[in-house]
Amino acid sequence: MASFPTIFSPVLVSMRPFLSSKAFLIPACVLGIWKLLHRINLHLSTRSLNNFQTDKSWDWTKEIVLITGGSNGIGAEIVRRLSDRGVAVVIWDIASPPAELLGECRSKRSSVQYYHVDVTSEESILSAARQVRADLGDPSILINNAGIAIAENIVEENIQHRKLQFEINVFAQMRLVQEFLPAMVKRNHGHIVTMASASSFISTTQLVTYASTKAAIMAFHEGVAQELRMRYNARRVRTTIVFPHYVRTDMVKKLTTLHDFPELLLEPEYVADQVVKQVLSGDAGRLILPPSNSWLTYLRALPPWYMYRIHSMDPDVYKPRA
Repeated sequence: MASFPTIFSPVLVSMRPFLSSKAFLIPACVLGIWKLLHRINLHLSTRSLNNFQTDKSWDWTKEIVLITGGSNGIGAEIVRRLSDRGVAVVIWDIASPPAELLGECRSKRSSVQYYHVDVTSEESILSAARQVRADLGDPSILINNAGIAIAENIVEENIQHRKLQFEINVFAQMRLVQEFLPAMVKRNHGHIVTMASASSFISTTQLVTYASTKAAIMAFHEGVAQELRMRYNARRVRTTIVFPHYVRTDMVKKLTTLHDFPELLLEPEYVADQVVKQVLSGDAGRLILPPSNSWLTYLRALPPWYMYRIHSMDPDVYKPRA
């Protein structure tokens, strides 16, 4: 079959020596193999997080999402997005949601109910859990979003502040999983979402207690996923953990000077988009936000001298605002 010249023919002719040379072929092969391995790695990671099982039983007209800390910040944005999709949402928070948020959700005829709950109180949790079950039934999705951070040096740290951070960031999440997981295990259907932090991987000056809570909740989350598989044989109960960098919320504004540098902060809307996308996928996940921060997972493998350099960066970033 005859070939016909095109406008690209001169370019292809001039490139022929390079295309046929080892100088081009070796890097091209290496790049191709790397991309293939990357795709295989992503596929295996996703499948293993889901215990190599697919769950087609998600029905978003019947699922019930319970989210803690849903009245503001990331939580409120998650509520908005789930409401947009007609998913029933239960908000547990010590603060009432803005009337604007509830009005916006109800105007879409979506079910959004607020319960005043102090997640550090056993009595408050038990009372609200009974009421939710009576009103709606057992939640099929639990988003442990409530959190607190207080910046203090270790020596001067208020012991009550330390206890409060562990009570909200760790013990409350553990208690809520214990409360709502049995129904998910019984149905072999559900989803636990844990809001961790980039601080789960690295501790920082003046945020040592906060980082400790986030490292603890990461360990707890991984243990829950393992027990679902190894002890309860509930392999279709999904678990997702989220590791966001600093987010533009009231908590972060009170904490640091980072809000003077907007390019370093994530927007609550972005984090909410990623969380809701993962929940609606019906799959388990491990979200590092932004994805460019994925290198954080390798920090513990770095030599001490390099970790020293990282810990010495930007010592004033975590200085509390006056």
